Amino acid sequence: MVYINDKLAHNHATTLHYTLGDHFPLPSSADPQPFPYDCSSTSYSALVQLYARLGQLPTCHLLFRRGMASSSQCRFGCYHAETVHHLFILCPQFEGYRQSTILDIQRITLGLVESISLAHRDMLMQTIPTILAEESILTWSMGFNTWYYGHSPDIAKDFPFLSIRLVHSLSKSWHTSFIHLAGRIWGHVQRSHYHV
Repeated sequence: MVYINDKLAHNHATTLHYTLGDHFPLPSSADPQPFPYDCSSTSYSALVQLYARLGQLPTCHLLFRRGMASSSQCRFGCYHAETVHHLFILCPQFEGYRQSTILDIQRITLGLVESISLAHRDMLMQTIPTILAEESILTWSMGFNTWYYGHSPDIAKDFPFLSIRLVHSLSKSWHTSFIHLAGRIWGHVQRSHYHV
């Protein structure tokens, strides 16, 4: 019985539909995070990130490709294909959520970096407004911004003057913000789907 279950699991895993270059995104190369999914809202966000990584979030683009929707266009009327990347990075519907998260990240980061030099603090704080953008100036493990997969930028590489302890603290706080934002955005998408 174990052999059959393993074989079925293997067959299912090898037939999953990936939408990002037909490969499973590797985990972030940033330092591993403590397990932040210990309450229901972040557990929901963990599922959102898992489905996004697997190419299984039911976006209009995916549903259209599977013949389950009449159009791949974004349901919020912005005339782009509704891909995971579009919803989380580009869709103007969620700009308010992204800006709110950036303000939270700035506030938290400012509290964490009080002890570093003013020049280094300014350098770090000036990068935060791009942290959720497609044109992020930070280094990402896949070569482009993938915060919605649960990845964090490579803070140690981008800011070599920071202590390891501070890198870990920043990475943890930014990652937690990304978790919450992914849940907020996808929750909004799901609510709008049922109100249509």
